[in-house]
Amino acid sequence: MCLRRWIRGDVLVVLAVLAAAALFFVLRPSQGAAAACVSVGDSLCREIPLTQEQAGLHTYTDEGVTYTVEVQPGRIRMVWIDCPDGICVKTGWVDGGTPIVCLPNRLIIEVKGGDGLA
Repeated sequence: MCLRRWIRGDVLVVLAVLAAAALFFVLRPSQGAAAACVSVGDSLCREIPLTQEQAGLHTYTDEGVTYTVEVQPGRIRMVWIDCPDGICVKTGWVDGGTPIVCLPNRLIIEVKGGDGLA
């Protein structure tokens, strides 16, 4: 009889810990707005905020490479770049994890910040 109460108590403790962990992940504070870091060749990062205020098409020229990106809150995509294959344009929207890479122009776009992103 005492063993059954102990097992029931263990189950309640485990359920309480799981509920607390779930609440932590649901209610945790945001890590801040995401931003895209664009590197061309050996240049340092051009930071593009991925916010509602920055949403839309933007054209930049860095180290002789001209490219157009589209920004939406929390994500970015390459729309146009002056390169022969355009594989980076076919990558589509990214919001963290996988970067956009243009090898002929040595361009890399990585999303940083946001909810749990790099």
